[in-house]
Amino acid sequence: MATAVKVERDWDNDGFLRITGAETLQRYSELCNKQYNIPINKYGLFAAFSQAQFDDGYKGLVKDGKIQDGDRVKSFGSGIFGTLEGMKRWMKEVHDIEDQIRAECDPYEVYLYEYNNYECCIDYDGDERAVEHVLRLYGLERTKEAIYGRRFRKCGEIDAIYENMMKSNNH
Repeated sequence: MATAVKVERDWDNDGFLRITGAETLQRYSELCNKQYNIPINKYGLFAAFSQAQFDDGYKGLVKDGKIQDGDRVKSFGSGIFGTLEGMKRWMKEVHDIEDQIRAECDPYEVYLYEYNNYECCIDYDGDERAVEHVLRLYGLERTKEAIYGRRFRKCGEIDAIYENMMKSNNH
């Protein structure tokens, strides 16, 4: 999906990107919002960062019939608790939206969006987090094809960023 996207640095706004002519940027934003707003409680999951929040979340699962009182729940990290089946169903919805992004959104436009989203213009790691995001969605070859030679605040080669991601994922 090659686009006629035009990008300018807005130096009056710390170097954030002004993007015009993008064809899939709005759709990407919509899909991101959809993904970020998936209600985890519909899957038998809850967030808790204190014992009181845990107790309330657990009682909510019992009340909604997701578990029986006395059943154990799992911790999935980042303060998320619930059933393994619930986590699998939630992750399927997350992955389905990622599949939509891959099918409907231009990887270069995703890079531009994430460049601003991660505030790469003021980040000490340059555009690394935006590149990582595109790599997670599109893989190495498609990412290189989409953004090579068109990056802003380049910090590291795409191959090296990918290798570091793979090393991090193995630990």
